[in-house]
Amino acid sequence: MKYTSVSLTYIKDKSTIHASSGILITSKKESFVLTINHIPNINDYKIYSNYEPNKSITNVQWNEIKIIEEIELNQDFQFFKNEFHIFPSDQFFKSTISLLKLTAPTNMSKKLMEFKLDLNFKIGESIKIISSPFNLTNPFIFNNFINYSHIVNQINDEDYLLCDLKYLDNMNGGIVVNSLNDQIIGLVLGSLRKINGDGDLTIIIPFIKIFKLLKMNEFSINSSTTNSLTSSSIIPIKIKSSNKYTWGSCVLYKSNVLITNHHVISPLFNEISSSALIISPNNQTLAITKNQIKTPMKELDLSFIFLDQPIQDLNPIIPCRNYKVETKVYTESYGLYLNVDNLKPMICPGFINYIYSNQNNLNGMIISSTSCFNGSSGGGLFNFQNNEFLGIICSNAQIKKFKPFEAIKGKEDNKEEFEKITNFTFILPIDLIDYCFNQLIKEKVIKIDSKIIDLWKLKSFHQEIFIDLPENRSKL
Repeated sequence: MKYTSVSLTYIKDKSTIHASSGILITSKKESFVLTINHIPNINDYKIYSNYEPNKSITNVQWNEIKIIEEIELNQDFQFFKNEFHIFPSDQFFKSTISLLKLTAPTNMSKKLMEFKLDLNFKIGESIKIISSPFNLTNPFIFNNFINYSHIVNQINDEDYLLCDLKYLDNMNGGIVVNSLNDQIIGLVLGSLRKINGDGDLTIIIPFIKIFKLLKMNEFSINSSTTNSLTSSSIIPIKIKSSNKYTWGSCVLYKSNVLITNHHVISPLFNEISSSALIISPNNQTLAITKNQIKTPMKELDLSFIFLDQPIQDLNPIIPCRNYKVETKVYTESYGLYLNVDNLKPMICPGFINYIYSNQNNLNGMIISSTSCFNGSSGGGLFNFQNNEFLGIICSNAQIKKFKPFEAIKGKEDNKEEFEKITNFTFILPIDLIDYCFNQLIKEKVIKIDSKIIDLWKLKSFHQEIFIDLPENRSKL
């Protein structure tokens, strides 16, 4: 079996034109094109395909192809419908997500690649995506466009994957390949985007699922997806108050001690009717009371939860004592969404961007390029090499939105707008956590350098000194 990437254009009339990416597959039995469709009433459109051999210096040749089969996928995303948009389907008046099997173009090229299916891809691994984003703008530039990303989570066992790539227009149907071995994993389905703007990920449908949907039994092989990066030290905490709930992540610091952010468990102290539950790996729940929680300093956003008994199937962290800027790391947390029926932590690789150390060489803050979403707070940062713990996730960056001068001039009521930078993550280092815990156990006063406290308040603790050039200095 062989394959190549294709670009697809859908034309209803002169003003109604859409596009997507896709894959052309050939075997001894048949040849066909697969893509992921988000367009309602797709049978009203003429569909055209193009791939590399169909281009010359001045022309792009599009060949009409027909629909063989359409399989609806909307039902697979009911869990997300209240808190997420799924693009591009949510750009249309009617939500449609389907797998399209199409006829192959008549003048196929022989320059195709071997279709090797990856049965053992892992969460946390690097992937390559081959697609045709913006192919309505210029198919010369955007045909066979390459992006790199990481698989960060799996929605259900043997089901859809999530990656940390920023979804681009017309990328649906793009081919997802393991960048380590060039074996095929699946197709891009679309963008899963939180309605409140907290973050978005790109959805992948694995070929294991595609072949089952198409009833291609010769390819229906059970996969063995696992986490290539996992500390087995992270669990979610769910806080219920009034008619709503929030959640965050916890790290098993000692066999009977969890750590998290104070802001994660603060609703437990602010509302009388609130309650907190720890959800263990085997889906057992454990109630947490206020008396079990100790917060050494609210300024550091750190709380310890003392358990009555150890949690089964969870291992305490192994602390990392040697790390530096550009160390390869990953975050592990229950960010963006929490499905209690299928607990899977989010694994987001990245690097350390910055470490602040005071004059006593105590590390007070780490900033990393790993992703952080709503619910990631209290999760852990680990080194890539041996899963050692560096610190807990506190927040991502929130900055002012850039606005052009034309948009703000003459507007007195112009309000500042902010946006979250998900891959700019603030981490409370293991150094500070250990110090606070030791002082707490010994019932000693906790003294933190005021500069570190100001750092976490985003307050400056320095003076600016500007030195002019000699010729510009004022004469006495």
